[in-house]
Amino acid sequence: MFFSIDPSNGVAIYDQIVRRVKFAIADGVLVPGQLLRSVRALAVRLAINPNTIAKAFLQLQNEGVVEALRGRGLAVRADAVKVCQKARREILEDRIRGAITEALHGGLSAREVKRLVLAQIEALDGHGCGNVLNGTCVLLAGGGWEWTPIPTTGTPACGGSICNAY
Repeated sequence: MFFSIDPSNGVAIYDQIVRRVKFAIADGVLVPGQLLRSVRALAVRLAINPNTIAKAFLQLQNEGVVEALRGRGLAVRADAVKVCQKARREILEDRIRGAITEALHGGLSAREVKRLVLAQIEALDGHGCGNVLNGTCVLLAGGGWEWTPIPTTGTPACGGSICNAY
């Protein structure tokens, strides 16, 4: 388990640790039964005060994500995956909501925000205008983009990839 912490991003360091552990569990990087690094080892690795690590681990225990195994350390609980997937979704929804709210309060229209979001998904997905997270991004006549889901059964009408040119 190794991740980076950014002390200047506005989120408390212990909370960043909690989030990173939850995201690692949600992604399957940490699996039920797997032991976490010790407080001391993680503090050295991240160059963070051990009390901060201990606070994060205590929060993870209180939330039922990890459990103490006598003489061994902290292990990921068997039921932690669903808890962490839900927590990850809530954290990301909150961050996305905040960014959208900031954009709307900054004077952008809902349509402009939607275009920005779709453009960023396209850039991150790396597939051009084709398959985007189980959907398709279609170039509209007015120059905007619209996302539509790809049917889960059969072949999409577009053959799996539409709009090959920008």
